[in-house]
Amino acid sequence: MDALKRIDKEFIYCEIDSKVATVYFNRPPLNLFTYQVFGEISAMFTELEALVGKDEVRAVVLTSAVEKAFSAGDDVKGGPSTSDEAVYENTIARDAFDKVLNFSAPVISAVDGYAYGGGMVLAMMADYIICGENARFGFTEINFGMFANWGTTLVLGKNYSLAHVKHIMISGEKFGPKEAQEMNFVQKVVPSQELLATAQAQAALYASKAPIAVRAIKALLNNAKGLDAQAHFSMENYLTRITFDSEDVAEGTQAFAEKREPVFRNR
Repeated sequence: MDALKRIDKEFIYCEIDSKVATVYFNRPPLNLFTYQVFGEISAMFTELEALVGKDEVRAVVLTSAVEKAFSAGDDVKGGPSTSDEAVYENTIARDAFDKVLNFSAPVISAVDGYAYGGGMVLAMMADYIICGENARFGFTEINFGMFANWGTTLVLGKNYSLAHVKHIMISGEKFGPKEAQEMNFVQKVVPSQELLATAQAQAALYASKAPIAVRAIKALLNNAKGLDAQAHFSMENYLTRITFDSEDVAEGTQAFAEKREPVFRNR
């Protein structure tokens, strides 16, 4: 892929091509998390959010530059040694992951190799997860006498079967793509060698759609469980006005009449 723009940090880098940003986690050998990594994730998605506003980015693929792992979780050897440090890590980890979860444009996780603990949680911050056939998932924190924090229980408890979630978190059991798909942690499984191309093609499809409407859909669905009906409908009405007053709606209608593909311009 010939990148039109590149953003580099020490352990995270991003290539942007045709309004699709591919973000790579690159801390060999296992992409373990540190305070610095959390800071880089947060900074990267803040920068990308600004590029969404400039219509330079319309979709993101989150993946790994390390063949063996998407991320095997926290760097236990260099991680917190006291409860105060663990609580502090919670705070900065949640801040970084929230930047991914609440990113205004669609995010696709492309996962292969190990996705353990926080690595699995990072993948699940995306709107859609595609994994390779070599992916392995699990919450292994219980084996260290700990549990998966960083907001994990909130995200999983709100969105997935509690029986499945309790089992995998308490047992520490590891599982593959088939089980992950059955539990709806993963939405698509592809051969490992096709993973990145598949994710980027899907991101390109998202990027071709009207970006104002796409952002409205994501905002409404992300907030659906946190708002009562009246607040949700008020938000829906607000976003309806913004969408219907856009030039993209006129373009979509005209393209349909002219039997051609619409060209949306984010305005």
